Amino acid sequence: MAVSELPPGFVLDQPVDAALPPGFVLDAPGRLEDAAKSTAAGLASATAGTLGMAGDARSLLSAGTDWAGGKLGAAPDKVQAFKDYMAKAASMTGTGAVLANAPTSRQIKDSADPIVSPDYQPQTLAGGYLKTGVEFLPGMLTGGPRGLLPRFVADVAAPAIASETAGQITKGTSAEPYARAIAAIAGGAGASKIANTMAEARAVKAATPALADVKSEASNAYDTLTARNVATPLPQAALNSLADDITTTLNNRGIRPSNAKSIHDAVAEIKSPATAGAADVADLVAARQSIKGQLSDPTANKAGAFVALGKIENAIEQNSPGTMAKIREADKNWGAMRANEALDKKIARAELNAAGEHSGFNVGNKIRQQVKNLLNSSEAKYLSAETKADLEKVVRGTWTSNGVRAVSKLFGAGGGLGMLAGGAAGYHEGGIGGAVAAGLAGRGLGRLDAALTAGRATRAAQNIRLRSPLGQQNPLVLPPMSNPLLSASVSALLARPQQ
Repeated sequence: MAVSELPPGFVLDQPVDAALPPGFVLDAPGRLEDAAKSTAAGLASATAGTLGMAGDARSLLSAGTDWAGGKLGAAPDKVQAFKDYMAKAASMTGTGAVLANAPTSRQIKDSADPIVSPDYQPQTLAGGYLKTGVEFLPGMLTGGPRGLLPRFVADVAAPAIASETAGQITKGTSAEPYARAIAAIAGGAGASKIANTMAEARAVKAATPALADVKSEASNAYDTLTARNVATPLPQAALNSLADDITTTLNNRGIRPSNAKSIHDAVAEIKSPATAGAADVADLVAARQSIKGQLSDPTANKAGAFVALGKIENAIEQNSPGTMAKIREADKNWGAMRANEALDKKIARAELNAAGEHSGFNVGNKIRQQVKNLLNSSEAKYLSAETKADLEKVVRGTWTSNGVRAVSKLFGAGGGLGMLAGGAAGYHEGGIGGAVAAGLAGRGLGRLDAALTAGRATRAAQNIRLRSPLGQQNPLVLPPMSNPLLSASVSALLARPQQ
């Protein structure tokens, strides 16, 4: 406020405290000036805090010893004697000597003469965030495997924003220093964990073959094997002998045409090569593929198929060594493709169903339902144990996603009566604005639940392809991960009250 704008009756030669009305600031800086001062103060504070870290640790340790001694009922002189003894013992080591003589951050501040005092109090909200953010810049010095930008976000921006937000909420209360420190720890550790998750997701995506590539790999392998085995002739007697052997074994085991006609018909076809008078190993491969279809039959045909497949595969390997290994690899790629397609169809159906109900806000729950249906269907018999475990995680969720889901339902993310109840609760607390805020919060959390669920389903699909033979050709190499505990520790140090 300029002098010309001073209130009536204001006398310049009065004591300032007596003359100024409540909340009046004689020379309040503008926003840009406050931002500049806050930044400079943050730099001064960060420098003093970094250089005075050892001294602050000594001071905090001393205060902690006084507190513990008081709680234990020890006399002050006894506590001081203990502290003197420990200081003398520590000074005999190099680290202890440094700790004993290191200045505190307050001593550094008092001895310095910066352009802007590190104790400058920002006059605007933006200034507060700027100063706190600059004070956390030393977090960049901790190094780590991440690049500069991820380190800035995880070690500076996230803990600083969390700390300042907590400070603004508890401003002027005795809880403010503790709130700032706890929020900084949570922000640093949380951001570091998120950064690790994102880095892992990028690595997985880069190493995962596309669904079309897995399908192409399997199809090309089958075509190559067929072409090669067409050129590997067999005497007609070999086909006849194999079919007769299988038929005899089936009959001896009680798998007769009367109770397993399909498998007996399929075995009889082995005697008829694709090209009359030109039997080859490709005919055995085709017979194997045909009989594999009997495995889904719950009758005696299934048991007969297992018997027949064992004998056919032995015949293939005897007449074309190495073929069965390639066939099994192609089968695994094809199976991965089919499992991935089945999951993709379920997710697409879930999204379509959700779009027709509540404008798509229930998509997370629909995905869980569809994946559950897949696990309970006959298709699940061909899923690996690892894939089933991944899909069960989609259905069951994590404690984080389940918590988000529960709160979103509380605020009516699914619409209907839930939305009405959530809006009513918001209205009761904050009128129309509260009702609107409750509705928006519910929908936002509903979207987050959907994103988390879809993310787990996507990861399950990626894992299916990663476990395929094609996926195993490019092993997953995860980037170096940062330590969330270290990030939390650094954030705690930077958020400490400077002594």
